[in-house]
Amino acid sequence: RRRRRKENAAPVVALWADADGPIPPGAPEPTAIVQTSPGHAHLFWRLRSPVAPREAEELNRRLLAKVGADRSGWDLSQLLRPPGTLNRKYEGTPKVRLLELDQETSYHPRELEMALPRSGVAPVAPTVRTSPKPPPSPTDLSHLSRRARALVRLGNAGAGCPYKSRSEADFAVCLAMFGAGYDEAEIRAVMTDPANGISERTLEKGRHAERYLALTIGKARTIAGVRRSA
Repeated sequence: RRRRRKENAAPVVALWADADGPIPPGAPEPTAIVQTSPGHAHLFWRLRSPVAPREAEELNRRLLAKVGADRSGWDLSQLLRPPGTLNRKYEGTPKVRLLELDQETSYHPRELEMALPRSGVAPVAPTVRTSPKPPPSPTDLSHLSRRARALVRLGNAGAGCPYKSRSEADFAVCLAMFGAGYDEAEIRAVMTDPANGISERTLEKGRHAERYLALTIGKARTIAGVRRSA
């Protein structure tokens, strides 16, 4: 009676994926990112209307092919860890944390059905832009979501304080930029540009700014699963 069985599944209101790397360009942006352990995350895509379990399972299988996630995690009996719980699978029992939640991002099931690849399509490998040339503009944010762009431009307070602290907001921006394919030089440019509200915390650090930024970017790089450029 304690086993997870597909026959007991209720109508599904969100699709899911077990992903360790950044979302590839062109893939649907997730509604929520949940860190299950350092370097590992569950992604969720909220649906505007619930769908039958078997229909959701098929959409989820196609979604994983699109985002290049763990191809074994699409089924209805997949274990998904709620934020606030402890992951006893790893040493130190890390706490499951909600890293990002964009309540404006949701998808109509028909929209995904039309956009996602059919059976037999190979998953898209995550790509990261690593051009050695300096970015054309430190404020070129076109690859970020609307919510992330507002956080960069206005800072945590100006964006309505979606995070408990400015340091958490800084981390969220770094993680979002890695996930969108920006490299470390571009992230540093954005995080230190006085024209961006998100730079406030970093610039306040004065001579300690480099250490603070290195720790924040390093943590985000680890979670995003991005290798450091040579």
